[in-house]
Amino acid sequence: MPLISLITALVMGVCVYATVHFARNYLFCRRKGFADTHYLLFSLLCLLATALLGSTILAYQSRDAEVYASMFKWRSTLEQLFFVVWPWFVYKLTAVGSVRLVLIISLYALLLALLSLARPYGLYIDELPMLIAQTYDWREQIALHQVATGSVGLFASAGIIAACLYSLYAAYVYLQSWRRASAILLTAGIVLFMVFHFSDLLVYAGMLDTTPLVQYAYVGLIAATSILLSRQMLQSVEQNADKYRALFQAAGDAIFILYEGVIVDSNPSALRLFSCDRNSLIGRTPGELSPVLQYDGRETHAAAMEKITAAINDGPQFFEWQYKRLDGTLFDAEVTLNRIDIDDKTCVQGIVRDVTVQRREERALKTISAGVSGQYGDEFFQQMVRSLGELFGARYAFIGVLNEFNPLQVDTLSVNKDGVIQKNISYDLEATPCENVVGQFTCTYPDNVQELFPEDPMLKEMGVISYIGAPIFDMEKEPLGLVVVLDDKPMHDIGQATPVLEIYASRAGAELQRIKSDEHIRHLAYNDYLTNLANRAALHERLSSMLAMTKRNNTRGALLIIDLDHFKTINDALSHDVGDEVLRLVGQRLNGVANKQVFLARIGGDEFAAVFVDEQNEQESMFQEAALELAAAITTVLEDPIQLDERILNIGASIGIALFPEHGQSELDILRHADMALHRAKNMGRGNVQMYEAVMQELVDERLEIEKGLRRAIELDELSLNYQPQINTRGEMTGAEVLLRWHHSELGQINPGRFIPVAEETGLIHAIGKWVLDKSCEQLRSWHEEGLLFTGHLSINVSAWQFANSRFVAQVGDALEEYRIAPERVVLELTESALLYDTQEAIEKLELLRDQGIRIALDDFGTGYSSLAYLKDMPIDILKIDKAFIDELLNDSEQPLVESIIAMGHHMDMEVVAEGVETEAQKNTLEELGCLVFQGYYFSRPLEKDAFSEFAQTVRQPLT
Repeated sequence: MPLISLITALVMGVCVYATVHFARNYLFCRRKGFADTHYLLFSLLCLLATALLGSTILAYQSRDAEVYASMFKWRSTLEQLFFVVWPWFVYKLTAVGSVRLVLIISLYALLLALLSLARPYGLYIDELPMLIAQTYDWREQIALHQVATGSVGLFASAGIIAACLYSLYAAYVYLQSWRRASAILLTAGIVLFMVFHFSDLLVYAGMLDTTPLVQYAYVGLIAATSILLSRQMLQSVEQNADKYRALFQAAGDAIFILYEGVIVDSNPSALRLFSCDRNSLIGRTPGELSPVLQYDGRETHAAAMEKITAAINDGPQFFEWQYKRLDGTLFDAEVTLNRIDIDDKTCVQGIVRDVTVQRREERALKTISAGVSGQYGDEFFQQMVRSLGELFGARYAFIGVLNEFNPLQVDTLSVNKDGVIQKNISYDLEATPCENVVGQFTCTYPDNVQELFPEDPMLKEMGVISYIGAPIFDMEKEPLGLVVVLDDKPMHDIGQATPVLEIYASRAGAELQRIKSDEHIRHLAYNDYLTNLANRAALHERLSSMLAMTKRNNTRGALLIIDLDHFKTINDALSHDVGDEVLRLVGQRLNGVANKQVFLARIGGDEFAAVFVDEQNEQESMFQEAALELAAAITTVLEDPIQLDERILNIGASIGIALFPEHGQSELDILRHADMALHRAKNMGRGNVQMYEAVMQELVDERLEIEKGLRRAIELDELSLNYQPQINTRGEMTGAEVLLRWHHSELGQINPGRFIPVAEETGLIHAIGKWVLDKSCEQLRSWHEEGLLFTGHLSINVSAWQFANSRFVAQVGDALEEYRIAPERVVLELTESALLYDTQEAIEKLELLRDQGIRIALDDFGTGYSSLAYLKDMPIDILKIDKAFIDELLNDSEQPLVESIIAMGHHMDMEVVAEGVETEAQKNTLEELGCLVFQGYYFSRPLEKDAFSEFAQTVRQPLT
């Protein structure tokens, strides 16, 4: 083989070796955890150099210009690809420069590589060259071309020079960092490459008569860099070996080195973990340091060898294991096995971490979660002390709390002895180990605790040798008690057991807090915050339990509902603060009059309740008398004036009573019947007491039936109107009063006195009142269209609730406008109660109505307040004398009251109408007294519309 080709082939072999060698080094270092990418980059550079040299040999041996140019094109392309990678290699090796600079140089080279592929003859040859045969002294002949390098070739050389200059700068900075040998090697390789590269350009330009040497420049660059990397590799391995040994010795976890399943080395932490010296560990197998069986029941030796084999063949192994110290004690561990190569020997590194405390804590948490958390109260604490005994392998465990009245005394909540719950005890803290625990910190006495506390009788009685106690705190870190574990033998690893006991103490504290919170919530839920009496919820619960007890014992009970008589006036007039203070004092008075057997409650607003049962099993009459006596005592004590600062307040109370089971078999019935009795008591006057009677239920049922039927009557238009004429002294019909009638399908004709109060209580009065107003106006329009000779007015009764409606005035105006009724044809009749609820508002509404032309009549005058003070201010047109006064008229007696009413009306320019005139004598007397208009059966009963039409045809109408 020709010499130049032989040398180039040898150099290619060196490059191939370097490619493989540094690729392996990269993989090795990566496996060891300290590899860097510059090893991989350099392996790629060696591969590119190998290809570049191959294309050079083929070009030299070629005798055909086309083949020569093609090989030279690949050479220039590979050269540029070399300098795509080279700047990145230098940057990763030296960490000098910026990523942006390296990226620019690399991209420039990549662009030129692509351009080289695109051009027919690469970067340095613009046209097919003329080959020149170069013959050397040793008679070897190679092909060369002699063509001036074009502009593209100059750009390519400029890029290579830029990459070399950056490399020289990086080598210089590298030198400053005391890496002298590495920097010199890198500099030498770069300088050698640049010299050979320039000489090669001169050869092809015909300016230098010698062999082209640039291919050897790559070899020199690679050789110098290979030496540099090899030195670094050796230093890294040595440094990492030193680091590993230092970490091996200083590691907190126990570390073994195993070869063929036997321990050949160990660190100091391993010796401390197994409580032995190095000679006691070396030569043993993991199976010899473990119990015969593991957690899963597998034989230890076989399981250990399986894990070691898996670590060698499959990679790192992580698992839990139980070890046995040389003194026979067991401990839990987490183990990691890794394969390592030492002096060409395949070994296994084992890292062992003692997790006994963590596992005990986990078991404690699991025990609490699984066995305790689903329980409450006594069962919770009993299960807790049982679990403590099992976890610690101790005979005794107890949980105690500080005595509420004596903070130096502990009362146990649960005591465990050998797994059996014992009777709770109390003991003094003084001169006991518990004195150092309560409110302070966890205390441990692994042995001889009796000698340390000789005055503690409990330790002697129980034969206690070892003690561990943890304090229990609440959320504010206030002491609650303690958790204690005791045994009649020494406790090993008692210090490691501390966290477990503290977990239990924390959980016990949480449970005590929960119990306290539940008690507080129950107090809030069942107690009235103002009077501190029970509330409605507590009354329901107590009444339910008392009902069950009376049924069980065949006895009876009584429920009293107490309502304050004048509380609303006090609350509205003197403020809610004064009202609250009155309620507090009432609660105190009720507590004072009731004995311990009476359950008292405030059930809302100014309403209270008292309930008790017949514990003496008295006769019904005697027990009823006892209930009435209690009611009388309550009304008496509440009648006494209450003094608040300088105020003297009188309240009093009304009481309704229901007995059970006589007045109801259920809680709901008893409450409802007592409320009915209270309602009747209030209707009969203040300070009244009423016992429930069946007739009350009948009245309520009737009321409900009326309410139900009234709603249906409104929907189905079952109501009707009657008209009672009003006649003056000349016998003329001046008008008629509209009277509402209702015929119930089952109850028959129902008097307005029965259904109007129900309508007012339920709010149905608004719909009924509007219906009456609309129907009255509609009837007036109908009579007018029919040509009925009736020129008078219709008097329409207005309820107090209807008049209080803010839209009442507008509703009247709308009805008159809808049916085209003249306002003077309508008179609105109101009672005194409707006008006195809000006097100023009533005056404003009446004036608006009168402004429209509507007249106002005051109905039932004389039965209410009849105060001239309001009468003179109200814009009223008509006074109607109530029938009660007319019934008392006698021919031979004076009637000063009726006479005064009539005179008052005339004096105030009001028309006076007498209602309920049934006899001629009454009519004559009223006429003599000056009354000019009458209404009553003497003239006509209330008539339906058709009968009224006929009546209107027979009576004179006033002249218009």
